[in-house]
Formats: sequence, C-alpha cells, structure tokens
Amino acid sequence: MSKNKLDLLLVNPSAQRVYQKDQEKASYPALEPPYLAALTAEFVRGRGFNVKILDANVEQLSVPETVERIIDYDPKLMHMVVHGNQPSASSQLMDLVGEVSKSLKGISPKTKILLTGTHPASLPKRTLEEDVCDFVGRGEGFLAPLGILEGKPLHKIPGLWYKENGKIIPGTAETLMTSEELGKELPKAAWDLLPIEKYRAHDWHSLDSLSERQPYAAMYTSFGCPYKCTFCCINAPFNEDGNVPNTIRFRDPNNIVDEIEFLVNHHGINNLKFIDEMFVLTKRHYVTVAEKIVERGLGDKLNIWAYARVDTIHEGRLDLLRRAGIKWLALGIESGSKHVRDGVEKGRFGQEDIIKNVRKVQDAGIYVVGNFIFGLPDDDLKSMQETLDLAIELNCERPNFYSTMAYPGSELHRMAQRGEYPKPRDWDSKRALLPEDDGGPGWIGYSQHAYGCWPLPTEFLHPEQVLEFRDKALKTYFKNPNYINFLKRKFPNNTETEIENFCEVNSKTPRRMILGH
Repeated sequence: MSKNKLDLLLVNPSAQRVYQKDQEKASYPALEPPYLAALTAEFVRGRGFNVKILDANVEQLSVPETVERIIDYDPKLMHMVVHGNQPSASSQLMDLVGEVSKSLKGISPKTKILLTGTHPASLPKRTLEEDVCDFVGRGEGFLAPLGILEGKPLHKIPGLWYKENGKIIPGTAETLMTSEELGKELPKAAWDLLPIEKYRAHDWHSLDSLSERQPYAAMYTSFGCPYKCTFCCINAPFNEDGNVPNTIRFRDPNNIVDEIEFLVNHHGINNLKFIDEMFVLTKRHYVTVAEKIVERGLGDKLNIWAYARVDTIHEGRLDLLRRAGIKWLALGIESGSKHVRDGVEKGRFGQEDIIKNVRKVQDAGIYVVGNFIFGLPDDDLKSMQETLDLAIELNCERPNFYSTMAYPGSELHRMAQRGEYPKPRDWDSKRALLPEDDGGPGWIGYSQHAYGCWPLPTEFLHPEQVLEFRDKALKTYFKNPNYINFLKRKFPNNTETEIENFCEVNSKTPRRMILGH
C-alpha cells in the first residue's frame, strides 16, 4: 500500500449487515463495484492528485479492519460514497458508516471525512449532527473532494455542507453537469484501482450458467430520472428536497462503449449491469449505445441487465437491445392494483398493457425481472394479493418483492416527517414510524433483507402485516412448480439440482425482528 502523500482515499463501506448470515453463507448477495467512487477517483486524479480506493465491501472488512487500513493509508481526505447501486441501497449503510467514522476519529482525529451519496445528500444536516463526518457533499459529489483538496474556501465549494465553530453551514446548490460536460469530465472510471476479479453478479443474472457469476462490472450511462414516484429517492442528491425539477443527463455513448470494450478485452467481463435508474427510456441514448455495442462485435460477449419502465417498452427496439447483449430488463410493475398504481402515478397503464409488454420483452429473447411493491400507502390485504396474483400470472424469470419504505430523500419520507403519512386507525402514536425514530432499529431498518427491516404501515395495515405478506409471497413464488419447471426449460445449461437450489435459497424466509422471529 502506497503512503506517498496520499491525497484522497475513497472508501466503499461494507454492506455485510444488509444481508443475514445464511444469505451470506449461500453467496446470495451480489458484490458490486463502487462505480461512483471509481468515477470520482478518475475525476480527481485527472487534476493531479494521488488517489486510492478501499472497497471494504468486496474485501469483507470489519469496522476495525477498515479503520486500520484507512490509518495505514494516512490520506489527507477520506471520502465515503454512501451510495449503493440502487435507490434503496444507501441509508441501510449508515449505521456501519457511523461506526467506521467515529472509530477512525477516535484514533486519528486529524483525518478529515467527507460523505457523499444518496443518504448524506438527502439528510445533510442530520448527517452532520450525528458527528459521523466533517463534510457532506450534495449533488453529484465530484466537486466536493476536489474543492477540499484544492484548498478552496469551504463556502465556495458547490454543494458542500460543513461545521464551523459548532454551527452547521448549509452548502450552496451544486450545479449539475450537462450531458456535454459529463462526456468531457467523466470519460471513464478508475478500474485499475479496483479488484475487478472479486466482484460477483446476482445469482439470477447468471441463470444462463449459475457457476459463472464472476467477474462482474457495473456502470452508469446516465444520471437522474425525469419521473416523480413518491417512493423513490434517486433524485435526492440533485433536486434540493424536491424543489428543483427532476432531470436526466447522459454520458457520451462513445465513452461508454470504449469502457465496455476495455472491460471485455482486459478483464474478461461478461456480466455487466447498467446502473441507470432508467436506461431504456430516451431512444436517442439507449439506441445509440446499443448500436455501437453491436458495431464493435461486443454483443455476443455480454450478459447485460438494465432498468426500464413497463410503460416505455418499444417493441421495435427490443431486437437491437438483445443483439447488444442486453439479456435482462428490470421492469417497475410495482402493484397489481390499479387503485394503488394511481397513487404512485403509474395507474394510466392497465394490467392488460403490463402483461402484453412483459410478453413482448420475453418474446424478444430478453429475460424479465419484475419489480413489485407491497404496502404502498393505500394497500390492503386484497390489493397486495392482487399484486401477488399478477406476479404469478406474469411468471417473470425473476421477481423482486419489496415492502414499501420511506427512503430518505423520497416524498414518502417527507410526508412521514410532516406527519402526513396515512396510518391505520388503531396506530399507536408512540410507535416508531421510520427506522431512525426512537424505538426503531436505526438506519439498517431500510434494508429489505436485514433482521431489522422496518417497513411502513398503510392506511389499513401495520408494518408487520406488510412484511409478513411480502416474505410469504416470495416463498410462494419460488416454491411454485410452474415457476421451477419454467426455469428448468428456460435455462437448460444448469442441472435440475442447480435450479432447485437457486429456488430454495431465494425462497427462504429471513428472520425478522418486527415479526418476533
């Protein structure tokens, strides 16, 4: 490890508490590369600074081991990107982030700590109040470490929140990079600073061959989302508590495909994720990226998954996506109840349309991850059963079942903080509504997988009813003989035993604090 005047150490915090021990033992979780950290590293070292990345997650480091490594590096600035490669994968890291930061400060109080990412950007004041860092960077998070290292006056660094004489100083809004600026400033990530061979794809992503989950890479081709789903926090770093219009900006397709070609040729990457909240949305962008992948002969070498909206699927483009190596599309179906979908602005797309579009994707040779949410504000047992019935009817290659959370930065979180979130009539006003409230499990409660998972109530149901239904629904889906036989036919490269083990691992009911087991 180099100690040659290290300017910036980017630390990817461990997610080892997000999952439970039996899930970790079965190698269930993916190990995803911290792409935002790698982009930040390339951006900062391109200005002449010495930068390293410590991925505590893929290295499976404990808090003391992480702190020991940080001290050994002795950086001028330690920067944790508390992000995760999906909107729901940030707040759940904060308990461990706080332990690392406080332990580091106890041993090396001179080490300056910067936090960026979805959670810190959503709650900058509270994050500083919790004494887990010296600085919080809102916005994209690229300018904050650069400005600190360049010695700029703190109040002139866009998006930077900090403390001065015990008082929290709010940062000015960070101007977001345009698509043109992203192409110039972020041509590639610092892959040379990451142990690429250690990253591992999701098990379902490798259903074509379950024994080939490594190596694995993930990357952004765009930032942001133009939609306003109340349960989503993806735009929190950019929209100033909902006061700035949501937007989406794109990286240069040439840079994207150059990076993909590098990963394929130099690191043998086959499994690849496009992290974008919505890759299949703006035709000009995703079509250009797909065409360039095909032109370079990369499509046959890739197994890509990406996100799309179920109401934005264009049948004429699906064949191109498949030829570009996009084998999986994750579709936000959310709820089987039109009434509930109306509540999250997806009601204009009916159930028949949903089924039709899912079949279009599958008919094009692309596998579907169906994302469903239980416990939306106006859900009851009947509407949640409708959601499960729709999921079973669709028989997607892989379902994701979520319980509704008021993720910090989402409109649901703001509603909860304002006391406007609907609750059952017999709700105990002293009970913790949010994980971070008194009596709650803390930030880990935002993990869908953790023992301390702490979902929201609905107007008709208590949180434990929602979570119990969600867990039983997942078991029902993965134990369904029609689904198991469908996988055996669809993915013949695996043995029957491998498929059955896959379903068994995914159907296990996790231990839940809120359910008393």
